Amino acid sequence: MTASSSSALEALLPEVLGALLDLARRLMRPDDMAERLARTAQAETMAAARVQDLRTLVREFPEHAAARTALQAGLADRDEEIRLLCAMALGEKGRDVLLELAGDARIGDSCASRALAAAREHLTLDRLQAILKQAL
Repeated sequence: MTASSSSALEALLPEVLGALLDLARRLMRPDDMAERLARTAQAETMAAARVQDLRTLVREFPEHAAARTALQAGLADRDEEIRLLCAMALGEKGRDVLLELAGDARIGDSCASRALAAAREHLTLDRLQAILKQAL
C-alpha cells in the first residue's frame, strides 16, 4: 500500500464509519416495539400494511397500552377488515362495531358473516332475524 492510498483511505474513514453507524441504528430494535407498531399502523396509508401492524400488536402485545389505543382507533378505520379485526380483538369494547358490520348491507359477505359469528353471544333473536332478512 502506498502513502497516497493510505491517506485516501484515512480520508474516507469518517464517511464509512458514519454510514456504518447509520446502518447499525436502523437495524436496532426500537425500545418500545409496540409503540412503534401502533404509530406505524396509524400513519400507514395502505390498508394491508395497517392490518399486518394491528395483527402483530394483537398477537405479540395484546395488553400493551399502545396496542389497546391503536385497536380502539381502528374501530373507526375506513377499511372494514381493520374494523372487524379491532372489534374482535377488543371483545366487549368492540361489540357495537361487530353488530354494525354484521348488519350493514354495504359490508362484504365474508366480513359481515365473521362479524356476525363474533357477535353471536350479544345478539337477540330479533336482531339476528333482522340481520339475516337484510342479508337475503
